[in-house]
Amino acid sequence: MAPGRPRRLVGRCPLFFLLAVSFDVLGFCLILSGIFAELQLNGRSFGEFLIYGGGILLFFSLLWWLAWYSLNLEVSMEELMKDPQDSPKKRHLVQLARKVSKRFSKRSRRKAEGAPDGLPSAATVPTTSTFINHSFSGHLDGGATPAGKALELGVVSSGRGQVDRLV
Repeated sequence: MAPGRPRRLVGRCPLFFLLAVSFDVLGFCLILSGIFAELQLNGRSFGEFLIYGGGILLFFSLLWWLAWYSLNLEVSMEELMKDPQDSPKKRHLVQLARKVSKRFSKRSRRKAEGAPDGLPSAATVPTTSTFINHSFSGHLDGGATPAGKALELGVVSSGRGQVDRLV
């Protein structure tokens, strides 16, 4: 905060602050009126609609609060000018990331080369065959139509819960 500037009560973003507060108030009013007031129109209750609508407004209120807070953060020029490479926390984090990355790459390399831990390698995994359905290929190419082919019906259930067999 600059020493010559007057301090604001709601920060630098009063619009976001007012939006957040208004969404909070309106959301709580909708939820409470949905719970306690029995609003009906033509015999239909609107309680659940008010409760869900109030919850949605409270969710958007959280977004407005997040915007207001993040735009009110102040960072001093000393912190902006400081070199991030000097931080010991960052150095330790980079070392940890390298160590984890090396372990994952060694593990995947072992699995691909023959997996001494008992798992099959990629070369010994059996491949699955692919089934190509040629049932309509004759019809599309001008051959026999599906109506000319023999149709076999399996088990067809009727609407009464009984099972009828058709052949």
